[in-house]
Amino acid sequence: MKRFRKILLIVLSALVVLGGIGVWLLNRWLQSPAMHAHIERELSKAIRVPLKFQSLSISPWGGISATGISVPDVKGNFFEASNFSANYSLRALLSGRLVFSLITVNGPKFVIVQQPGGDWKAPPLPPDIQAELDAKKKPKAPKPKADKALATPKPPATPKPKSNPDVLVEKLIITGGAAELYDEFGAPFATLSDLKLNLPGITEDKLEGSLRIGHAVLYGKLAMRSLHIGVSYSEAKGFISPNFSASLGGGKLSGGFATMPGKGTELGMPYSARLELTDVDVAAAAAEASAEPPNLTGLLSGSLTLKGVGDHRKLMEGKGTITLKNGTFRELEMIHQLGEFLRLEEAAQFGINEAKLDFRIGNDRLFVEPLTINAAPLILSASGTSRLDGKVALNANISVSEEFLVKRSEIAEQFGPPDENHRRSLPFDVTGTWTKPKSNLLERFTGTTDKTKQKIIVGESVLRRAIDEVKAQADEQKKEEKKK
Repeated sequence: MKRFRKILLIVLSALVVLGGIGVWLLNRWLQSPAMHAHIERELSKAIRVPLKFQSLSISPWGGISATGISVPDVKGNFFEASNFSANYSLRALLSGRLVFSLITVNGPKFVIVQQPGGDWKAPPLPPDIQAELDAKKKPKAPKPKADKALATPKPPATPKPKSNPDVLVEKLIITGGAAELYDEFGAPFATLSDLKLNLPGITEDKLEGSLRIGHAVLYGKLAMRSLHIGVSYSEAKGFISPNFSASLGGGKLSGGFATMPGKGTELGMPYSARLELTDVDVAAAAAEASAEPPNLTGLLSGSLTLKGVGDHRKLMEGKGTITLKNGTFRELEMIHQLGEFLRLEEAAQFGINEAKLDFRIGNDRLFVEPLTINAAPLILSASGTSRLDGKVALNANISVSEEFLVKRSEIAEQFGPPDENHRRSLPFDVTGTWTKPKSNLLERFTGTTDKTKQKIIVGESVLRRAIDEVKAQADEQKKEEKKK
């Protein structure tokens, strides 16, 4: 019995020693530069960007931690994070596969620069890794067909089981992230903070999950909050965001986006998009972005459906509606001039009770069908075309009531006859751009193209207004004196 115990003790001691040696050897293998390079390479293949680690620690018990994570780009880093952690399957690793049940990245930062030509792309993979991925996509060469008459019929083949991918990430979580996007000229395009990305499944040909952004500033002019985007990507279906929503200026922004890779051509990949705005306070959205007060204010609502191919504006098609309520537009100089000329304070400030724009997009143009602005006592309407770069060519009309013109006989003859609503109209043209429109409205009102004469006529109108105001004040003073 004592001898048996002694043998058992020796065997157990040997097993402990062998186990310790095995763990030591396993740990040495896991911590080796070759293993670190292997994980770095395979993860780069999985997420399609050239991932780099400053240091990597792999535990035999299924844990990985890394510091100094980065994705280098031409100028600086496309992505960087101080640390990340992951859980992996040791059994899968011993069989040559990487299976991560969870990868967590805290506080990463993205810096994305638009490529010349308008594309937004991540840094390319090293040529050898990209060649390896491309090789897997190449279809096998067809076998030569045998003579059907001589061929021996074969039993139906048993379908081969689908092979497991070399890398499987069951779940990826990013918290506390930030991103800075710049256009191809280096100007800020968007600044994003408090990013939360949740991807429950990543394979070689599929990705899906959700992205939440706490705060976003676009072009340094508008701010959004609580942006939620559902995302899905596959090589067969492309990128799909069936729905996204955000808080914008106290209102709501929502919509969806999808690409169609199966219909792609040498011109690019087709896409479709929809966008909806509901009661967005333009001034509040600018204030949240710490931007200067915008030229346009009011509550903005609207909808847009769009489809196109790549970044080719001539292939873009769509239609939409925009409404503005209780707003102002300081840049519409023709209304300022009109307010002075008509002795109308409301028109000089151009308060918009309601404006509505119906439009469609096609052949690199925006077709206005029509634009109506109710800025009592004026109603402006316009139709025509605008290039997508902002240049405008519109045929417009301004209408006022007959009663309004009775009090301003000096301009009444410029207006047409009254319609069924007892309103009279004056046609004019609008050119320039949407942000800085120009018109010949003052020319149509004064009946002359001579700028000097226009100023004289406007000056006389302003003078008459001043005289009328002085007379009104004098009459009021006389009434008060009679009462006394």
